Amino acid sequence: MSRPEGAGTHHRRVPYHFAHTTLPILSFGDPAGFYRALDGRKGEERLAELWRELSTRMGEPVAASPRLARFDAPGHRLFVVTLPEPERPTEAWMVCLAYAVQRSILGTKVGERRFFTLERGEDPKTHARVRFFCEWEGARERHRNHGAVDAAGVADFVVLVKARLAALSGERAP
Repeated sequence: MSRPEGAGTHHRRVPYHFAHTTLPILSFGDPAGFYRALDGRKGEERLAELWRELSTRMGEPVAASPRLARFDAPGHRLFVVTLPEPERPTEAWMVCLAYAVQRSILGTKVGERRFFTLERGEDPKTHARVRFFCEWEGARERHRNHGAVDAAGVADFVVLVKARLAALSGERAP
């Protein structure tokens, strides 16, 4: 079975910590507040600010900022964060924060959150670079690897997330 390339290495960088620490903690720690920040007009600016703050704290300059795209899925609002090209194992290409939502004339009520990543890895037999579709269960509780995938772009990643959400709810993905 394939595994994330370099699992257990200690050479973590800003992109790793942003995808695996900063975003999960904000998503699970302040779900409604972070949802509003991402869904607002300045969502991408807020991500860039968080990115710069982490870079400064870690003493590691980073040039590119993350990008944000928003999508809807049945009963969910998806926020896809595209990160700079991963240079190291277990860094993510993309992160998807999937919020269950209930919309009404009174506004949007945020429910359960799911957190997905598309990560760089290595096939243990061929040592070829592969992408792994992964999921966090809770802010730092469990990191689940759903396996190697062919997804390369945002649209492909969104399809994977929608299919996983549909499977979890017992519905078929559109």
